[in-house]
Amino acid sequence: MFKRSLRLFELWGIAVEIHFSWIFVILLVTWSFATGVYPDIYHGEKFFTGQLWIMSFLTAILLFVSILLHEFSHSVVAIRNGLPIGKITLFMFGGVAQMRREVESPAVELKMTSAGPAMTLVLIGLFYLLGVLFRSFDSLFVLFNSLAAINGVIFVFNMVPGFPLDGGRILRAIIWHRTGNILRATKIASRIGKGFAFILIGIGVMNLLVYRDFIGGVWLMIIGSFLRQAANRSYNNILYKEVMENFQVSDIVRYDVVAVGLSVDLLTLVEDYFKRYHFLSFPVVEDEMLVGIVTLEEVKRISSSKWAETKVADLVNTKFVDFVVRGFNSAGRVLHLINAGKYNSFPVVDNYGRLIGVINRSDYEEAVGVMTSLKN
Repeated sequence: MFKRSLRLFELWGIAVEIHFSWIFVILLVTWSFATGVYPDIYHGEKFFTGQLWIMSFLTAILLFVSILLHEFSHSVVAIRNGLPIGKITLFMFGGVAQMRREVESPAVELKMTSAGPAMTLVLIGLFYLLGVLFRSFDSLFVLFNSLAAINGVIFVFNMVPGFPLDGGRILRAIIWHRTGNILRATKIASRIGKGFAFILIGIGVMNLLVYRDFIGGVWLMIIGSFLRQAANRSYNNILYKEVMENFQVSDIVRYDVVAVGLSVDLLTLVEDYFKRYHFLSFPVVEDEMLVGIVTLEEVKRISSSKWAETKVADLVNTKFVDFVVRGFNSAGRVLHLINAGKYNSFPVVDNYGRLIGVINRSDYEEAVGVMTSLKN
């Protein structure tokens, strides 16, 4: 099965993955420097074609290492402050450290976020010193000076005070500390982030139409669009978290649940359940106790000629019980299950494991949407 990310290694308990889009970045950076940046700066006087391509490839690889070290800095500080990191994924627009839970204090977020830019400053100094040390070797001098300059651009770009850039996260931590309101802080930082994103898109359009710079223009528009979407998503995630803390599973459960027994044959299941209710799955019960789920997808794998002799008990998926919720659970439990992406509905049981209702994904999203609009 095709995966979007490939695991490279694990260090200090943190898995490092590379998104397939990063391959495009490696190729683009290598090609850009070999055919554009280095020849334009040195007019082809110092280096042969082979040297240009080797230098450009090393530039791309060391840029990869720089971003990885930046993300590791975030992650190490997060772990030291009690925030577990699942993995680091490097993709087209940089890297993302996946936290297993949200930051709970502005002080921790400030320390964790500042670690990344601090590492970038260290890398700028390191590459500059390497350039000085190897100034007698033209190719190494150019390589290290270029990497110092690239990391300098990354630092300046990343410190723009707009979410989700590091500068925006630092701004959010400061506002959060002063107001005690993470939602307000995220809203302000996200709006600045979206404003910056529109500026990038505008510059990209101008480069494309006025200066006929196709690659630069399109690249800026893509980055701007990505930042705008990320800013929206970041604010919505915090907003949803705030909303979910205010209601429980019992507020959105459907009690008119339709369940089937283990002894029901598939022909009856198809005719009296799937065709009648048009659901894609049904919870399976035995003496009112939830035992699993039966899905239309599983039924379709059985030849229709065998439906009459095949029972639900032969197809029931008992792992469905692992996705159970209870009425007193926070709605955040449902969000966790939705993000797992396995099912479209989730069983609600009482303290004894008896099925009392279900929560459909659509019902949950409608409830969150209504309550979210009331907080905006």
